[in-house]
Amino acid sequence: MTVRVRALYCFAFLLFALSGNAAQLRIGMRLADALEALRDDGMPLVYSSDLIAPDMRITWLPDNDDQRAVLDQLLAPWRLTTQIGPDDTLLIVRMPARPSASAATEPPPARDIKAPRLPDELIVSASRYRFLRQNDPSRNTFSAVELQADPEIGNDPLRAIARLPGGTRNDFSARTNARGGGADENLILLDGVRLYDPFHLKDFQGLFSSVDARLIDTMDVYMGGFPARYGGRMSSVTDLQTVQPDASLYREVTASFFNLSGLAAGQSADNETRWLVSARRGNLDQVLNVLDPKLGEPRYFDVNARLSHAFSEAFTLTGNVRGAKDNIRIADSDEEEFATGKYRDEYYWLRATINPADGLQGTVLLSRTKLSAFRTGTVDKEGAASGMLSENNSFRISTLATDWDWNVSDTLRVNFGGEFRDESGSYDYADDAEFELLFATPGAATSATRQNDRAQRYSGHHASLYASLQTELGSRLTGEFGLRWSRETLSPIRDSKLDPRLSLRYTLTDKTTVRFGAGRYSQAQSVNELDFADGQLSFSPQQTVDQYIVSIEHDLNAAYTLRGEIYTKQYRDLRPRFENFLDSYTLLPQLWPDRIEIDAQRGRARGLEISVRRDNSEPWSWWATYALSSSRDEYADRNERRSWDQRHAINGGITWRTQRWEVSLSGIIHSGWPTTATSLLTDTPLPVVTTDTRYGNRLGHYRRLDAR
Repeated sequence: MTVRVRALYCFAFLLFALSGNAAQLRIGMRLADALEALRDDGMPLVYSSDLIAPDMRITWLPDNDDQRAVLDQLLAPWRLTTQIGPDDTLLIVRMPARPSASAATEPPPARDIKAPRLPDELIVSASRYRFLRQNDPSRNTFSAVELQADPEIGNDPLRAIARLPGGTRNDFSARTNARGGGADENLILLDGVRLYDPFHLKDFQGLFSSVDARLIDTMDVYMGGFPARYGGRMSSVTDLQTVQPDASLYREVTASFFNLSGLAAGQSADNETRWLVSARRGNLDQVLNVLDPKLGEPRYFDVNARLSHAFSEAFTLTGNVRGAKDNIRIADSDEEEFATGKYRDEYYWLRATINPADGLQGTVLLSRTKLSAFRTGTVDKEGAASGMLSENNSFRISTLATDWDWNVSDTLRVNFGGEFRDESGSYDYADDAEFELLFATPGAATSATRQNDRAQRYSGHHASLYASLQTELGSRLTGEFGLRWSRETLSPIRDSKLDPRLSLRYTLTDKTTVRFGAGRYSQAQSVNELDFADGQLSFSPQQTVDQYIVSIEHDLNAAYTLRGEIYTKQYRDLRPRFENFLDSYTLLPQLWPDRIEIDAQRGRARGLEISVRRDNSEPWSWWATYALSSSRDEYADRNERRSWDQRHAINGGITWRTQRWEVSLSGIIHSGWPTTATSLLTDTPLPVVTTDTRYGNRLGHYRRLDAR
C-alpha cells in the first residue's frame, strides 16, 4: 500500500470526540446517577442497589449549595436518610417508619432491605474502569468515573479502550491489544450477550466497531484481573449496557463526518414497558467518493432494537435484536490490490431478570447468533506477488446462560452461574498465488507458487460453570475468591480447564486503596475463529495466561486522583497466529510473501502504569497516563517482541467546558512500532530476502494530537 493511500486513510479515519465531566443534577435524572455524581465529588456514599431502584428519578432540584444538604434533599422524597458507617462512610438507609400523609403523591417506596456493609458496587478487582453516559437527550458525552479515560470518545466507544493504560492499537483499527495480549483476547458484551468480532470492515483492519456510542449507558472495562463471572478470553472485558428511556417518547437524528444515525425510545405510562430502536449508516463510502472514487465504496450499516416488560417487581423479560451489515468494494490507489466483501451479523436474544427473594437476583439468557462472511480479491504487484482468493464462511451459535447474585449476609455475597454454547459453521476457501520473492525467515512461504481449494464443516460446544464469593476479611480488607471451569469440544482433544481467581482490596487510609489480583484465564477458539485461510484445519486446545496485578489508588484531594499499577502475564499453550511482518495494512494478507506463521507456545507481558486525573472541577478537567511495558513471544532459545509491543506510551487529554461550549484536546506519544530489518540473500533464480531478529528494530516515535 502506497504512502499516498496511507495518508488518505489517516485523514479519512481521524476520529474526533465529545467529552464531559460528571453529570449535573437535573429533573428526570436517575437518583442512582445523582448519587454517583456526589460520590465522584468525594462523598463516601455506600448503598444497596436494592434500596436505590433504577426507576427512582429526581422530580425537583435541591435549593442548597452544601453537599450534605443536597444529599438529604435528594433522599427525603423516598423516605431515605444516612447514617455513619465504617471508616466514616455514609450509609444510605430507610427512615424510621412513619404514617404517610399522602401516599398517592409520594414516589413508590423502595423495598425495605437493610443496607449491607458490602455495597453492591464495591470494586475489589484491580484494572477496572467505568465510562458513564450522561443522561442528556441532546448529546452523547462520556466521563471516567473509576479512573480517567480518554475525554474524546467520539463515535466509537471501543476505540476509547486504547486510551486506557495498557491499551494499544494502530490508527486504522478499532481493535485493541490489552496489556500485551492479542486483539482476539478481549471479551465484548452488550446487554449480557457476547459479541463476536463486532467490527465493520472486519478483514480490512476492522476500522470501526459496530457499536453505536449513542446506545451506551455504561461501559465497564477490565484491563485484567476480571472476576470469575467473565470467561472465555484472556486479556480484557468490555461490558456494555444500553440506555434506558427517560420519557414516554424520545427521538434523535445525528449526522457526523463518519455516520448518519437515528434513535427512538420510550416507555409506557406505568413505566412497565420500555422500548428502543436505533439505526446507523456509515458515511465512509461518501467520503471516499469525494476524495478518490477509485479507492472503492465501503458501505456498512447496523441496527439495534430492544423491548422489555416488567411483569412484576420480581420478573422482567427483555428481547433484543441486533444486526450489522457490510457491503465493501475497496482498492489501493495504485490498483495493485482489489477486494470485495460482504458481511452480515445477526443477534437475537431474550433475557429474564428474576428476583425470587430479598437478597437473591439473577438472569437467564437465551440467544441465537448468525454470522456470515464473504470476500474475494486480486493482487498484482510487480516484483512481489500476484494472485486471487475467494472465501465464504457462515456460522451459527446458540447460547443458554444464567448468572445469579446472592447476598447471604451483611458481609458475604455469592455470585454463581454457567453457560452452554452450541456452535456450528462452514469454511470454504480457495486461492492461487505466485510469489516473485521469498523470505528466509521462520514461518514464511517456502514455495514460489501456491494453490488451495478446501471446504470443511465443524460443530462442537463450550460449557462453563463459575462461582465466587465476596466477603469482609477485616475492617479494612475485602476479598473476592472465584473458580471457573470450562470445557470445549471443537478441538480434537476436547480439553477442560479450571481457573482459580483472587482479588483483594485493602483500605490503607480513607484516601488510599490497595488492590491485588491473581488468577488464571483460559481461552478457547469459537467456531468463527479458525485460521482456515492460513491452512489451519483443526481447532487448537484452550490457551491460558496467569495474571498478577498490584494497584494503588490515592485521592490527592476532591479533584485529583493518582493511580499506579504493575502487572505480569505468563502465557502457555498459545495457538499459532499469522502476520504480515513487513506490511500489516494489505487488503489481502494471504496473497503476500511476507505472511508468516508465529508458533510460539509461550509468551510473557509485563508493565508499569501511572495515571493522574483532575475531574469535577469545571470548566477544566484533564488526565494523563504513562505506561512502561513489554510483550514477547518465548521460545526455547530466544525471546522475540510481539508486533504490537509498545515500550513507552504517554496519553493525555484536557477539556474546557461551559454551558454552551466544549473544547477538547487529546494526544498520544509512544515508542515506534516494532519492525524487522531485511537484506538480500540471493537474487537467482528467485530473489530470497533474509531477516534479522523478527521485530528487533523500531520505527521512529509516534505522535498524534486530536482536537474537537
